[in-house]
Amino acid sequence: MMFICKRLRLNYGKLNGEEKAALKRLAGKSDLLKNPNPHRGRK
Repeated sequence: MMFICKRLRLNYGKLNGEEKAALKRLAGKSDLLKNPNPHRGRK
């Protein structure tokens, strides 16, 4: 979240709870932030 805020020149500390939640929802929809090759449980 901090990386996104820095790129958008937003002060994360000054965002209220509703704004932080909205930012998390939007970031969750991004394909760039999802791991295309999950290795969880693989050896």
